Amino acid sequence: MKSTSTIPALLIIMLLFSTTAVWAQKKFNPLSLEIAVGTPVPVTASPLPGVGGRLQYIGPNAINLAMRYMHTESLGLRGHYGRSTFQARSAAESNSVTYNRLGLEGAVQLLNVFPLDYRIKEKFGLLMTGGLAMSVAKSSLTSKTDVVASLMGGGTLQIKLSEKMSLIGVGNGYINLSQSVGYDGVSKSSGFKSLTLEGLIGLQINLGDPKKRHADWY
Repeated sequence: MKSTSTIPALLIIMLLFSTTAVWAQKKFNPLSLEIAVGTPVPVTASPLPGVGGRLQYIGPNAINLAMRYMHTESLGLRGHYGRSTFQARSAAESNSVTYNRLGLEGAVQLLNVFPLDYRIKEKFGLLMTGGLAMSVAKSSLTSKTDVVASLMGGGTLQIKLSEKMSLIGVGNGYINLSQSVGYDGVSKSSGFKSLTLEGLIGLQINLGDPKKRHADWY
């Protein structure tokens, strides 16, 4: 009789075999890795008033790492890890708050949905994404840790460099449902809603069989 400790290992092996079998049957490569850097911008709840106050937060303070799986040429899922630091350029260096975020999004490759000219689809892609994210925020001024749930949506413009690599520009918006640490790192007495934007630029690396095209370009 097998010990119960071997059952999880057998289940994992069976899952890997089944996933590999499904992947191998696809006519395209479904997986891609995305690496991008950019800037977060607080739209609401910014401690500095006006457009100029919000622009004070623009800087290379965000990084996103994402893995995307396309079930078809048009539909897929993307999971990501993001790290964003909100710090105004005019504020003291210690006056900031950092978010570590995990998110899961549905992805739609729009240029494979609409009947566009092949020459456009051969060089460009446009992903629309939407889903949920959970962040852990840490203020540099207090010892308080804030857990923030968010609704997110955005778009990714892809410029094909080769069959294996694309240049990407990413724009995301986050509706933070309950936030108790302000962007100046000051703890608030109660939760509040806020909206933040994020702009990034980076690379998409297509994974899989070198003889197959990625789903975005299939």
